[in-house]
Formats: sequence, C-alpha cells, structure tokens
Amino acid sequence: MQTGQEELARFWSGSPLYAYVETAESTTSEQGTSLSRLLVLDLVRATDMQRLFHSRPDARDGLSWVPSAIAVAKLPSEHSVPSSRFSEGSWEKVVLGEGDVQAYLLKDLDADPHIPVAMRVLPEPSPDERRSLKATVNLDDVQRASPAELQALELRTPGIVDVIHVGQGNCNAVCDSRGVPRVYYDLGAGCLWNAHTCPKGLQLCFTEEPPVVLSHWDFDHWYAAEKDPRALALKWFAPNQSVGVRTRKFVDKLVAAGSLRIWPPGTSYLVAGALRVLRCRGITKNDSGLALGVRFADGQVVLCPGDAGYDSIPLRRMVRRPLAGLIASHHGSSHLCGTIPAGVPNAPIAFAYGTGNTYHHPSGSLAHYHAAGWSRQLMTPNGNIALGGPHRGVGCGGRQCTITTTQS
Repeated sequence: MQTGQEELARFWSGSPLYAYVETAESTTSEQGTSLSRLLVLDLVRATDMQRLFHSRPDARDGLSWVPSAIAVAKLPSEHSVPSSRFSEGSWEKVVLGEGDVQAYLLKDLDADPHIPVAMRVLPEPSPDERRSLKATVNLDDVQRASPAELQALELRTPGIVDVIHVGQGNCNAVCDSRGVPRVYYDLGAGCLWNAHTCPKGLQLCFTEEPPVVLSHWDFDHWYAAEKDPRALALKWFAPNQSVGVRTRKFVDKLVAAGSLRIWPPGTSYLVAGALRVLRCRGITKNDSGLALGVRFADGQVVLCPGDAGYDSIPLRRMVRRPLAGLIASHHGSSHLCGTIPAGVPNAPIAFAYGTGNTYHHPSGSLAHYHAAGWSRQLMTPNGNIALGGPHRGVGCGGRQCTITTTQS
C-alpha cells in the first residue's frame, strides 16, 4: 500500500463511524439462495458529527468541513447482524481496520484510491443519534419549486431524446431539432468502482442553459455535474429524498448557486409542453423519485424512467398507447423492475451502462425485454442513442461538448 493510501486508511480506522447506507443490494445464487448484501456506505467520523449536533442551530453550516469517505462492503448472509439493519437510507455505526467484514475504502466518488480494509459492525446508533443525523443532512430546508419556476421545463417541439454514453450512470437530454439539449434528465456518470467506465474527456452541452430534472439522488445520476462546474448554474428540479453527507455536500453547492429547487409535494404530474414529469409512487430511493415522458408531434411517447420500477410510475396518466421508445430502467438491471410497458412494432430500447461494470448490466435482462417485444436493443457503449421524433441521428449543434448521436 502506498504512503498516501496508508495515511488515508489510518485516518479512517480505529474510531466509530456513522455510515449512511446509500445502497444495499442482495446477491443470490442460481438457486435463489441469499449470498450477501453489497453495501455502499457514506462515512463520517462520529465525533465530527456529534460536534455539529451540539452547535445547532448552525449544524448544517459546518457540514462542508466534515471529512467524508465512501466504503463498499460485502456483508455475508450468515453474518450475525440482523437483516433489518443496513437497509437503504438507514444510519448505522461501524469501525474500519478491524473485524470480519470485507470492505474497500474510497476517498471520494472517483474511486481513487481503492483501499482494502476490514470492517466491524458496531451496535446501532441510538434513536436520538439517528434523529440528529437525519435532521442535519435532510433536504427539508431546500426551497420548493413554485409553479412559475416549473414552467422553465416547458418545451414545445422536441427533436429527439438523446441517451448519452456516460459510462455506468444515467444522462438523458431532450433536444431540439438541432440536436441541442433543452432539458436534461439526470446528469450522471460512472463513479465509485465503476469510475473507469466514464468516457475520457466527456463534455456535456450547456449551450441553451438547459434545466435538469433529477430522477433520484444516487451518485451515478448526478456525478457528471461535479466534473463540470458549468452544471451547477443550471436550474435543478429534484425529489425530496433521504441523503447522506456526501450527497448533502453536493446539494449545498447547488443551494449556494441558487439553482436547486425541490419538487413540490402537491405536484404528482406536470405537463410542460411536450414534457410529462411524473412523481413515482414507491418507497425506495429508486422508486420514489421523478420519471419523465416526452410526447412528440405525432402523439407518440418516449419514457425515461431513471432507476424506477415501471410499476411505481403512474404511466396511465401519460400513455394511452404503446411507447415509441424506452430507456431500460436501472441500466437494464437483471432484477427486472415490474411490468415492462409495451412498445410500437420495432420501437427501440436504449440500455445506458458502462462496459465492464461491476453489476454485469444489462446481460441478465436482454432476453426479458426481447420477450416483451423490445427486440431492437441499442447500447450506449456503442455511442449515444437518439429516441423518438423525426430528427434521429443529428449531431449536437452546441458549443464545447462531445455529444454526437450515432444510433437511432
């Protein structure tokens, strides 16, 4: 281990850490037996956060100075920790540098360095600790979008939906007839242990200062915005969801720029010209965010679901007939996300993922989508994908970007 990595491991080892569970995915055998849970943990030192608790009402103001890191851990199914713990969105307590759980420590979302460490699970935080943690990092203080602000999403004549290759992440652009993005749905990129999947030199187009609709707060759906400071000045519309310290630090950058608005709780369905934004009805982070439908001049619709299961999207409010195009939910996860919606004959489906990703997306789902009628399958590693509209295959006419649509 290099000296810098040794110092990082020492810094994070030996003292109690609060761990926010960003992701908890079960792995199973071919026979369906549970093998382990893959955890993505957003870490802060317990002593650092406890100082903030005692500094209220200004606890949030000091959050940017609190060191944070990411750990990826594999918790075996036979581990003594109750299955009710380490669920997505929960706060737990761990210590690194000792214990029987295999983990990797990452300094930040770019996965460099990637340090193997042991991890031990500590007794769970007290109810008071969990309340203080949630109160310090939640999004309740972020301004809600007004009806007038939501009109920034209005787009009358879309040209295409561009499914942009950002590696193991999601970034979709609703473009005009020139191929210039007018609204983004997610600004994600490959990160963590899949950072290598993000194309080198990726430059998104911000020529028309397009607003961003964020599907949900998973890292790989917003991380491209941290790679390009221009994205912070765009108007963002995002769901009110539970987040950890690392995400809250990004939120604070958007708040400082005056660009973030939380989706209003009373708006479950928004029509903004050709765009339809639907609030999903699930309870997990993936299933409780925002989905996007784009209706073209001929009345046909392309659906952008983010990671949401199809059954959590109120599709009947938006779609009365088969879809003209679909982006596979959750990067084409093999854990299929509910009833696959129907498409018109030969309609294209886009799979947005990164080559060599650790989830093996989308290999397990291709046959299921084919059986549901989606036989025309396009993959982002082969180039950006144009869905819907009469302007398939146009190149972006914007400035300072690398967007070129090559598949339709």
